[in-house]
Amino acid sequence: MSRETGVWFVCATLFAFAAACQTDSGARPAVLADPQPGTLDEVRRAASVLVGRARVELGAGDLQRQSVVSVLPPPLGPHETHSLARPDQLNIVLMGPRCYLVHPETGQAEGLAGIDCRALNEAP
Repeated sequence: MSRETGVWFVCATLFAFAAACQTDSGARPAVLADPQPGTLDEVRRAASVLVGRARVELGAGDLQRQSVVSVLPPPLGPHETHSLARPDQLNIVLMGPRCYLVHPETGQAEGLAGIDCRALNEAP
């Protein structure tokens, strides 16, 4: 294989790989449309499934304006003085008409039952 052919082969392979990585899953960033009583309980429930903990505490944020949910690390134990744990960041997304919470590192999604969302770029 000539050098020029090799360069074209590498470029074509990289282009094909990049195109494959950009497939559209149909998920759109979303925010809560109209929080009702119990909405944050449902968000906590879904977050606890995604991070694998029975109880979670959500970080500060307006979920009617931002699509990222912060899940705070567990509190320190009685014999701990500090922790290097960082909050988990989860994304609220619309897939079709349904609203989901998605862990971006694992790709795992958990449906948000009974919660109305709107696409992040839609006017309220």
